Amino acid sequence: MKCFFLIASMLVLAACGSGNMQPQHFYQGFKNNAWPIGNTISFSFEVTDTSKVCDITANLRYNDTFSFSSLNLSVVMLTPSGSSRFSKIVLPITKANGDRNGIRTNDYIGLPFDVYKSVRFAEKGTWVLNFNHTMPVDIFRGLIGLEINILPQ
Repeated sequence: MKCFFLIASMLVLAACGSGNMQPQHFYQGFKNNAWPIGNTISFSFEVTDTSKVCDITANLRYNDTFSFSSLNLSVVMLTPSGSSRFSKIVLPITKANGDRNGIRTNDYIGLPFDVYKSVRFAEKGTWVLNFNHTMPVDIFRGLIGLEINILPQ
């Protein structure tokens, strides 16, 4: 029986070290709860396994002082070799009845959203996700942070 557990443990350790892409999580807070126009929120992450398909999700953390009914974002994903992929995202902050979208915790509301679904990274190395808001004015209050998750399917 001891031999079985030893072999099972070795197999688990070998699988963990085989280069399989693991979930990656990143968070960046907004200084003074503000996001000025042109201020890029950047996340760098490593890709070691190009055979995996991943979902990239995010969670915007905001509070009740955020005054817009939606938040318009532009996202640029940069490859290690410098290629880019661009997308636009519109986050509905309020519902039709005026209630806030998201999951309320003690001190903020978390609004989960998809950034890219079913992405297969073509290159190993450091990838970068750059987020900018495309609102017509600076955002001076209400934003707490932005969380990014790279999740292998």
